[in-house]
Amino acid sequence: MNWADGSSFVGLWKNDMRDEGEMKFLNGMIYRGKFQNDRLDGPGMLLVNSGVIFKGNFTQNLCSSVGFLLQPSGDIYFG
Repeated sequence: MNWADGSSFVGLWKNDMRDEGEMKFLNGMIYRGKFQNDRLDGPGMLLVNSGVIFKGNFTQNLCSSVGFLLQPSGDIYFG
């Protein structure tokens, strides 16, 4: 599905809401994971334009404070 702002979603729908899949945002970020109530919610991975990757849990469109952060240099942070 494509939105007017240029973002898109490919994945599973449940009750006319995103359930699990890949969301590409207009700013270039990509989220792969679970949704709840049509928001980023549950286990997932966020790929940022700079090459940073966050893998962890999301709650109501926000990253949890605990997860893995992979830097483009190869450094990995957990916390």
